[in-house]
Amino acid sequence: MADYWKLYEEVKSFYFKIGKIYCAALGDYIVFDRRGFRHMLNRSHNRRPIVDQIRRLKHLLRIKEILPRAHLGVSNRTGFYRLLVKDNGKEVKIIIMQLKDGRKCYVSIM
Repeated sequence: MADYWKLYEEVKSFYFKIGKIYCAALGDYIVFDRRGFRHMLNRSHNRRPIVDQIRRLKHLLRIKEILPRAHLGVSNRTGFYRLLVKDNGKEVKIIIMQLKDGRKCYVSIM
């Protein structure tokens, strides 16, 4: 469990320093705020399983490298975009939400 907390603190510090990253697939900057970090740890009002959190936290450490390479996938929910990218032979999905003011916000990575 100590390894989890070490990873959590590393990613939390990293995440809140990101600010925004340009995404060519959407032609816009993606904002990284508290909503996205909270969603990595929780689903609705329940805590995600630790294994799921660890997987997401590890992927997030590579977000600056993989987000610029992502391409737009099929999204069936209005206001949400699914971006896909291959990373180390695995398909990674990044979910982006468009806010009412037009900004695009990071929501999840899996």
